[in-house]
Amino acid sequence: MTDNVTQIASLGLPTLVVSDASEQIESALGSSETTFRVTALSSYAEANSLISSSRFASVIVDLRGSKNEFALLLPRLGNLSPKPHVTVLASAQMADTVRAMPAVDQVLEGIFDTADLAKAAVPAAPLEELPEPETPGIEGPQTPQLENPDTSGPVQVLMFPRAFSSDFMPEDVSVVAMGTVRPEAIVLTEEGVARKLSMSLPKAVVRATPIIDLTGKNRDIADYTTTLKGAAGLEEAMHHIRPMVDRMRDLPDAIFMTEREDDILLARLVIRNQGIDPILRPDIESTVFVREALLFEDFEGVAKRLVDRKLLKSQVFMKTNCCPACDSARLLVREECRACRSTNINEVAIIHHFRCGTQAPESDFKKDNGVLECPKCMNRLDAFSVDYDRPGSMMICGDCGNETGEAAIGIKCLDCGVHNDAAQMKPKVHYKYVLADTAMRHLASAFVDSPTQARPQTDVGAVLRNFCREMDSARSDFTVLLLKLDPTGALRQEHGERGVRGTTHLVERNLRETLMWDAKIVHWAGGLIALLPGAPSAAVDEELPGIIAEARRNIALNFEPQISVLDGAKVRNMVRQNV
Repeated sequence: MTDNVTQIASLGLPTLVVSDASEQIESALGSSETTFRVTALSSYAEANSLISSSRFASVIVDLRGSKNEFALLLPRLGNLSPKPHVTVLASAQMADTVRAMPAVDQVLEGIFDTADLAKAAVPAAPLEELPEPETPGIEGPQTPQLENPDTSGPVQVLMFPRAFSSDFMPEDVSVVAMGTVRPEAIVLTEEGVARKLSMSLPKAVVRATPIIDLTGKNRDIADYTTTLKGAAGLEEAMHHIRPMVDRMRDLPDAIFMTEREDDILLARLVIRNQGIDPILRPDIESTVFVREALLFEDFEGVAKRLVDRKLLKSQVFMKTNCCPACDSARLLVREECRACRSTNINEVAIIHHFRCGTQAPESDFKKDNGVLECPKCMNRLDAFSVDYDRPGSMMICGDCGNETGEAAIGIKCLDCGVHNDAAQMKPKVHYKYVLADTAMRHLASAFVDSPTQARPQTDVGAVLRNFCREMDSARSDFTVLLLKLDPTGALRQEHGERGVRGTTHLVERNLRETLMWDAKIVHWAGGLIALLPGAPSAAVDEELPGIIAEARRNIALNFEPQISVLDGAKVRNMVRQNV
């Protein structure tokens, strides 16, 4: 192992690893010869919560897996005090984009052995030199990663990816830096930055915040595009999006940190005060363009859920036919020969000679001098409706000579080239959506005093009964540890549900790491229950002060737990009394 690992272990602060392969990484580092303290998570929500309440010397974020939301942690890490050393594990294609982010100190590319993670464990300053962390800005259950803007002041504008040089800015505009204040408008100053933007800001911020395009190259995701350059373009655009900003300020701040896509789409539409109106675009395969479909992977599913909840109303916009091979709606419809499918067919008039009853194409009757003569009886046809008439027409193929009354209708896909008959096309219905009058009220009520989604409540009695049966079968003594982490409610009142969850998570990890006995730990409404087979209650009492002290050392929030140590006999008595 490298000296870096030894140094990080001596600091006391752990390394946080956020990865799809969190268990493998934790196991590999934990089995090393060096005592390496690592907290490994595979959940974005848990990692986001833990960052609010804990201190880390270094953080490793693995972006090589399927969970792209891990990238949303990076702006938050850059604002921590003290800032941990941040390493990102990225693919070669993503490395340059990630390397440009201010919070990132190191990028490791490609696939490598777990031992190489030692390179990422670069320690921060020694523990005694670390400043006291500022109290995290946790005011409620849906605390934003970014500071909320001043809704009484100028519009907080983020120039992305960089601000243009100008001595003049509109007086009602304040340019903010990435990772400081949540922007109220995003101004795109370069083309092709949609992916980079989605990796740099929380999902709800990117999808709901009004976007201005100063390049003319980001029209698909922008709410307003201007041809004016620099500050003049910004001033023009602000005039058009200012009503959106005003409606945005009326929404609860917690909306902009939610992960619920239904609420994000609804907030986007409320801010724009409009539903969803598709437009026809021949430059795309579907020919029907919906901007929101670029922002939401399962847009149709999200929209349908909102319709089912009566927050959107759907109406048919258009029905199209699509290629059965590639789903493209860019189709070439053509008349074809029924025999050989050639398009070299011609429609010709048919002449009916009354006297002999002959019916044939007009070309069979017409002589070089223009006179009509029956090819059967050789009589001359002089007067229309006296000698002959034209009862209809027929289609003649110029390639195979096939004659038929009607041509076949064939369809060729302009994108994949597959040829099919009209009956084989796939029908598709495109909808437009009208915003319901109740949408704003729903958002306002859904994010006021709504708790963060918590773990399901645990039936403590059932847990203890089952554990007692297991211990009785094994004829083993045991001890049960009950921890109420916020018995007075002071922690929740000061730091919100997220602070409580982060504290609970870290205390649980400390219990697993420091208890001498194998413990089964379950969550309940008040905190944690640790079930300790074969553990004497006196020994657990002796260990507890050190365990709690270790937990406090790594948690930035003050908490005063209430702890009960119950020996097996007492628990069995409680179970008999149905407690």
